[in-house]
Amino acid sequence: MCARKVLIVSENIEKFHQYYKLMAGQMDAEGILRSESFEEARRLLQHVAVDFLVMEPKTFLDAEVTAKPQKSLPARITGHAREDLDYVRSYIFTHYREKLTLETLSDLISVTPNHLCHVFRQAEGIGVREFLERTRLERAAALLCGTEDPVTVIARKVGFRSDSYFCMKFRASYGMTPKQYRLRSRKKS
Repeated sequence: MCARKVLIVSENIEKFHQYYKLMAGQMDAEGILRSESFEEARRLLQHVAVDFLVMEPKTFLDAEVTAKPQKSLPARITGHAREDLDYVRSYIFTHYREKLTLETLSDLISVTPNHLCHVFRQAEGIGVREFLERTRLERAAALLCGTEDPVTVIARKVGFRSDSYFCMKFRASYGMTPKQYRLRSRKKS
């Protein structure tokens, strides 16, 4: 395995570990090991792993993935602001299917929508809406590769209200239509 692939795999393991901690909540690794049966533990871990793969499809589906340095938050974003942004990100990852507004997200951390947009853009380099849209598109890409669901069903599953808007955004992001993406991913495997 070349050094770049090892780096990508190690980064993915770290991402999975962070995602696992986020999604498992009260059920930590010891809790899974203490679960009543092997089958229950396997099911819990499989659920978390599938969610992770859906969350990070480009990492696993695109052969030309390049390792990116970990982005850290600007020094002026400290303490509670970091925790608040982590909470907003995790909320988006778990509720992306729903209609999310800036008001809803800003109410979660008791700030104004403008303040959330400003701090989020400083930390992520993109706006909240774009982050939500990217999350939805990444999940859609994973569903296109992993299911036989029609494109219209996938668009609804990931939170898009309009099929044409979904197709337009998907094409802008991936350079091809959802159907072309599905065909391409099947040819690779």
